[in-house]
Amino acid sequence: MSNDIPTDATQNIEIPKLTLGQWLMQARQAKNLSVQEVALRTNRSAMQISELEADNLSSFGAPVLLRGMVRQYTKVVGADEAQALGLIPEQFKVTRQLNELGFKDSQVTTPKAVPMGKPWISQIWIVLLTTLVLALLAYWVFGARMFKDKDAAQKMSTANQIQIANPPAPAVTAPAVAPTPETTATPTATVPPVAEQTPASVVADAALGLKFKAAVWVEIKDAKGAVLVSGTQAANSEQNIKGELPLSVVIGDVTNVDMTWKGQPYDLKSATKGRGTVAKIERLE
Repeated sequence: MSNDIPTDATQNIEIPKLTLGQWLMQARQAKNLSVQEVALRTNRSAMQISELEADNLSSFGAPVLLRGMVRQYTKVVGADEAQALGLIPEQFKVTRQLNELGFKDSQVTTPKAVPMGKPWISQIWIVLLTTLVLALLAYWVFGARMFKDKDAAQKMSTANQIQIANPPAPAVTAPAVAPTPETTATPTATVPPVAEQTPASVVADAALGLKFKAAVWVEIKDAKGAVLVSGTQAANSEQNIKGELPLSVVIGDVTNVDMTWKGQPYDLKSATKGRGTVAKIERLE
Protein backbone atom coordinates (compact mmCIF):
# COMPACT_ATOMS: atom_id res chain seq x y z
CA MET A 1 0.00 0.00 0.00
CA SER A 2 1.45 3.30 -0.98
CA ASN A 3 1.88 6.22 1.58
CA ASP A 4 1.93 8.87 -1.10
CA ILE A 5 -0.71 11.54 -0.80
CA PRO A 6 -2.94 11.71 -3.86
CA THR A 7 -2.32 14.63 -6.16
CA ASP A 8 -5.86 15.87 -5.94
CA ALA A 9 -5.74 15.76 -2.13
CA THR A 10 -2.53 17.86 -2.12
CA GLN A 11 -4.17 20.48 -4.20
CA ASN A 12 -7.03 20.78 -1.66
CA ILE A 13 -4.65 21.57 1.30
CA GLU A 14 -4.52 25.33 2.06
CA ILE A 15 -1.32 26.85 3.49
CA PRO A 16 -2.22 28.98 6.51
CA LYS A 17 -1.99 32.68 5.72
CA LEU A 18 0.06 34.88 8.09
CA THR A 19 -1.66 37.70 9.87
CA LEU A 20 -0.30 41.23 9.81
CA GLY A 21 1.19 40.87 13.30
CA GLN A 22 2.81 37.52 12.51
CA TRP A 23 4.25 38.82 9.26
CA LEU A 24 5.75 41.86 10.94
CA MET A 25 7.16 39.76 13.78
CA GLN A 26 8.93 37.44 11.32
CA ALA A 27 10.38 40.47 9.53
CA ARG A 28 11.65 41.87 12.83
CA GLN A 29 13.18 38.56 13.90
CA ALA A 30 14.84 38.22 10.50
CA LYS A 31 16.63 41.53 11.24
CA ASN A 32 17.56 40.33 14.76
CA LEU A 33 15.78 43.29 16.30
CA SER A 34 14.04 43.28 19.68
CA VAL A 35 10.70 44.83 20.47
CA GLN A 36 12.45 47.58 22.43
CA GLU A 37 14.76 48.43 19.51
CA VAL A 38 11.84 48.74 17.10
CA ALA A 39 9.95 50.86 19.63
CA LEU A 40 12.94 53.20 19.99
CA ARG A 41 13.44 53.58 16.23
CA THR A 42 9.75 54.20 15.54
CA ASN A 43 9.44 56.56 18.52
CA ARG A 44 6.71 54.30 19.87
CA SER A 45 6.25 52.42 23.10
CA ALA A 46 7.14 48.74 23.46
CA MET A 47 3.50 48.12 24.40
CA GLN A 48 2.32 49.45 21.02
CA ILE A 49 4.78 47.21 19.15
CA SER A 50 3.60 44.18 21.13
CA GLU A 51 -0.07 45.06 20.48
CA LEU A 52 0.62 45.31 16.74
CA GLU A 53 2.40 41.96 16.60
CA ALA A 54 -0.43 40.39 18.62
CA ASP A 55 -2.92 41.68 16.00
CA ASN A 56 -4.69 43.75 18.66
CA LEU A 57 -5.34 46.40 16.03
CA SER A 58 -8.34 47.99 17.70
CA SER A 59 -6.03 49.51 20.33
CA PHE A 60 -4.74 51.99 17.74
CA GLY A 61 -8.13 53.66 17.35
CA ALA A 62 -8.61 55.22 13.91
CA PRO A 63 -7.51 53.18 10.89
CA VAL A 64 -5.34 56.05 9.70
CA LEU A 65 -3.23 55.74 12.84
CA LEU A 66 -2.89 52.00 12.26
CA ARG A 67 -1.66 52.55 8.71
CA GLY A 68 0.92 55.05 9.92
CA MET A 69 2.13 52.60 12.53
CA VAL A 70 2.50 49.80 9.93
CA ARG A 71 4.46 52.07 7.59
CA GLN A 72 6.89 53.06 10.34
CA TYR A 73 7.36 49.43 11.34
CA THR A 74 8.11 48.26 7.81
CA LYS A 75 10.70 51.00 7.27
CA VAL A 76 12.56 49.98 10.44
CA VAL A 77 12.61 46.22 9.68
CA GLY A 78 13.10 46.72 5.90
CA ALA A 79 9.86 44.93 4.92
CA ASP A 80 7.60 45.58 1.94
CA GLU A 81 5.25 48.41 2.89
CA ALA A 82 2.60 47.61 0.29
CA GLN A 83 2.50 43.95 1.29
CA ALA A 84 2.14 44.92 4.96
CA LEU A 85 -0.70 47.34 4.20
CA GLY A 86 -2.39 44.59 2.21
CA LEU A 87 -2.45 42.38 5.32
CA ILE A 88 -4.52 44.90 7.27
CA PRO A 89 -7.98 43.37 7.88
CA GLU A 90 -10.80 44.83 5.83
CA GLN A 91 -12.50 46.45 8.79
CA PHE A 92 -9.34 48.47 9.48
CA LYS A 93 -8.81 49.68 5.92
CA VAL A 94 -9.72 53.25 5.07
CA THR A 95 -8.72 53.44 1.41
CA ARG A 96 -12.25 52.98 0.13
CA GLN A 97 -13.65 55.52 2.58
CA LEU A 98 -10.92 58.04 1.73
CA ASN A 99 -11.53 57.63 -2.00
CA GLU A 100 -15.22 58.18 -1.47
CA LEU A 101 -14.39 61.42 0.30
CA GLY A 102 -12.12 62.56 -2.56
CA PHE A 103 -8.75 61.66 -1.01
CA LYS A 104 -6.10 59.58 -2.72
CA ASP A 105 -4.11 56.99 -0.89
CA SER A 106 -0.93 58.91 -1.56
CA GLN A 107 -2.36 61.92 0.22
CA VAL A 108 -2.72 60.02 3.48
CA THR A 109 0.44 60.88 5.33
CA THR A 110 1.61 59.52 8.64
CA PRO A 111 4.16 60.78 11.11
CA LYS A 112 7.68 59.98 10.06
CA ALA A 113 9.85 57.89 12.29
CA VAL A 114 12.37 59.86 14.29
CA PRO A 115 15.93 58.74 13.45
CA MET A 116 18.08 57.27 16.17
CA GLY A 117 19.52 59.90 18.47
CA LYS A 118 16.91 62.64 17.91
CA PRO A 119 14.37 61.69 20.63
CA TRP A 120 16.83 62.48 23.41
CA ILE A 121 17.55 65.86 21.82
CA SER A 122 13.88 66.78 21.91
CA GLN A 123 13.68 65.57 25.50
CA ILE A 124 16.62 67.79 26.44
CA TRP A 125 14.90 70.78 24.87
CA ILE A 126 11.74 69.98 26.82
CA VAL A 127 13.71 69.73 30.07
CA LEU A 128 15.52 73.01 29.37
CA LEU A 129 12.33 74.87 28.53
CA THR A 130 10.60 73.46 31.61
CA THR A 131 13.52 74.49 33.82
CA LEU A 132 13.52 77.98 32.32
CA VAL A 133 9.79 78.40 32.90
CA LEU A 134 10.09 77.18 36.49
CA ALA A 135 13.03 79.53 37.12
CA LEU A 136 11.06 82.49 35.76
CA LEU A 137 8.05 81.58 37.91
CA ALA A 138 10.24 81.21 41.00
CA TYR A 139 11.88 84.58 40.35
CA TRP A 140 8.54 86.23 39.77
CA VAL A 141 7.02 84.81 42.96
CA PHE A 142 9.93 84.87 45.41
CA GLY A 143 11.75 87.84 43.85
CA ALA A 144 8.67 90.03 44.00
CA ARG A 145 8.05 88.98 47.61
CA MET A 146 11.69 89.65 48.53
CA PHE A 147 11.60 93.16 47.03
CA LYS A 148 8.27 93.81 48.73
CA ASP A 149 9.65 92.70 52.14
CA LYS A 150 12.80 94.79 51.60
CA ASP A 151 10.75 97.86 50.70
CA ALA A 152 8.55 97.36 53.78
CA ALA A 153 11.66 96.98 55.98
CA GLN A 154 13.14 100.21 54.58
CA LYS A 155 9.89 102.08 55.21
CA MET A 156 9.74 100.73 58.77
CA SER A 157 13.40 101.70 59.38
CA THR A 158 12.75 105.23 58.06
CA ALA A 159 9.69 105.57 60.28
CA ASN A 160 11.69 104.44 63.32
CA GLN A 161 14.46 106.96 62.54
CA ILE A 162 11.91 109.76 62.23
CA GLN A 163 10.31 108.71 65.49
CA ILE A 164 13.71 108.65 67.25
CA ALA A 165 14.65 112.05 65.81
CA ASN A 166 11.30 113.56 66.78
CA PRO A 167 10.09 111.76 69.89
CA PRO A 168 6.50 112.45 70.80
CA ALA A 169 6.05 115.09 73.47
CA PRO A 170 5.10 113.59 76.83
CA ALA A 171 1.51 114.04 77.71
CA VAL A 172 1.03 116.81 80.25
CA THR A 173 -1.49 115.93 82.88
CA ALA A 174 -3.10 118.86 84.58
CA PRO A 175 -2.75 118.62 88.37
CA ALA A 176 -5.91 117.82 90.14
CA VAL A 177 -7.33 120.84 91.87
CA ALA A 178 -8.59 120.04 95.31
CA PRO A 179 -11.99 121.54 96.07
CA THR A 180 -11.70 124.68 98.15
CA PRO A 181 -13.74 124.38 101.30
CA GLU A 182 -16.06 127.20 102.02
CA THR A 183 -14.59 129.33 104.77
CA THR A 184 -15.92 132.29 106.61
CA ALA A 185 -13.91 135.45 106.12
CA THR A 186 -12.15 136.34 109.32
CA PRO A 187 -11.13 139.94 109.82
CA THR A 188 -7.36 140.29 110.02
CA ALA A 189 -6.01 142.58 112.69
CA THR A 190 -3.62 145.18 111.37
CA VAL A 191 -0.42 145.36 113.38
CA PRO A 192 1.31 148.70 113.13
CA PRO A 193 4.96 148.44 112.09
CA VAL A 194 7.44 148.68 114.91
CA ALA A 195 9.95 151.38 114.40
CA GLU A 196 13.48 150.06 114.39
CA GLN A 197 15.33 151.45 117.33
CA THR A 198 18.76 152.75 116.58
CA PRO A 199 21.30 152.74 119.40
CA ALA A 200 22.16 156.15 120.72
CA SER A 201 25.82 155.50 119.90
CA VAL A 202 25.13 155.22 116.11
CA VAL A 203 25.35 158.41 114.06
CA ALA A 204 23.78 158.39 110.59
CA ASP A 205 25.48 161.47 109.14
CA ALA A 206 29.04 162.64 109.10
CA ALA A 207 29.59 164.40 112.38
CA LEU A 208 33.36 164.86 112.27
CA GLY A 209 35.08 167.17 109.80
CA LEU A 210 38.78 167.82 109.48
CA LYS A 211 40.69 170.38 107.34
CA PHE A 212 44.46 170.15 107.19
CA LYS A 213 46.61 173.27 106.69
CA ALA A 214 49.79 171.18 106.64
CA ALA A 215 50.68 167.54 106.71
CA VAL A 216 49.45 166.12 110.03
CA TRP A 217 49.32 162.60 111.46
CA VAL A 218 45.78 161.52 112.52
CA GLU A 219 44.17 158.34 113.91
CA ILE A 220 40.42 157.92 114.44
CA LYS A 221 38.63 154.77 115.72
CA ASP A 222 34.93 153.98 116.25
CA ALA A 223 33.25 152.54 119.35
CA LYS A 224 34.29 148.95 118.43
CA GLY A 225 37.93 149.92 117.96
CA ALA A 226 37.80 149.78 114.17
CA VAL A 227 40.28 152.18 112.61
CA LEU A 228 38.49 154.73 110.43
CA VAL A 229 41.49 156.94 109.59
CA SER A 230 45.16 156.40 110.38
CA GLY A 231 48.24 158.07 108.91
CA THR A 232 49.62 161.39 107.76
CA GLN A 233 47.08 163.48 105.92
CA ALA A 234 48.23 165.73 103.11
CA ALA A 235 48.21 169.50 103.44
CA ASN A 236 45.08 171.30 102.19
CA SER A 237 43.07 168.06 102.33
CA GLU A 238 39.78 167.34 104.11
CA GLN A 239 38.20 164.32 105.86
CA ASN A 240 34.54 163.78 106.65
CA ILE A 241 34.30 160.81 109.00
CA LYS A 242 31.35 158.55 109.89
CA GLY A 243 31.44 155.92 112.53
CA GLU A 244 29.77 154.34 115.50
CA LEU A 245 29.97 156.61 118.54
CA PRO A 246 31.80 157.27 120.71
CA LEU A 247 34.80 158.01 118.52
CA SER A 248 38.42 158.01 119.60
CA VAL A 249 40.46 160.83 118.00
CA VAL A 250 44.23 161.51 118.09
CA ILE A 251 45.70 164.52 116.16
CA GLY A 252 49.48 165.09 116.05
CA ASP A 253 49.49 168.90 115.48
CA VAL A 254 46.33 170.79 116.39
CA THR A 255 47.84 174.10 115.14
CA ASN A 256 47.49 172.94 111.51
CA VAL A 257 44.03 171.32 111.78
CA ASP A 258 40.55 172.85 111.90
CA MET A 259 37.94 170.41 113.31
CA THR A 260 34.13 170.58 113.33
CA TRP A 261 31.84 168.31 115.34
CA LYS A 262 28.19 167.97 114.38
CA GLY A 263 28.56 171.03 112.20
CA GLN A 264 30.11 173.19 114.93
CA PRO A 265 33.78 174.25 115.38
CA TYR A 266 35.62 172.19 117.99
CA ASP A 267 38.42 173.54 120.19
CA LEU A 268 41.24 171.05 119.85
CA LYS A 269 43.54 172.95 122.25
CA SER A 270 41.32 171.92 125.14
CA ALA A 271 42.12 168.26 124.34
CA THR A 272 45.91 168.69 124.46
CA LYS A 273 46.15 168.89 128.34
CA GLY A 274 49.92 169.27 128.66
CA ARG A 275 50.71 167.25 125.53
CA GLY A 276 51.81 170.27 123.57
CA THR A 277 50.22 170.31 120.13
CA VAL A 278 48.98 166.68 120.35
CA ALA A 279 45.23 166.36 121.03
CA LYS A 280 43.69 163.13 122.30
CA ILE A 281 39.93 162.75 122.61
CA GLU A 282 39.01 159.34 124.05
CA ARG A 283 35.20 159.67 123.79
CA LEU A 284 33.76 161.96 121.21
CA GLU A 285 30.00 161.68 121.20
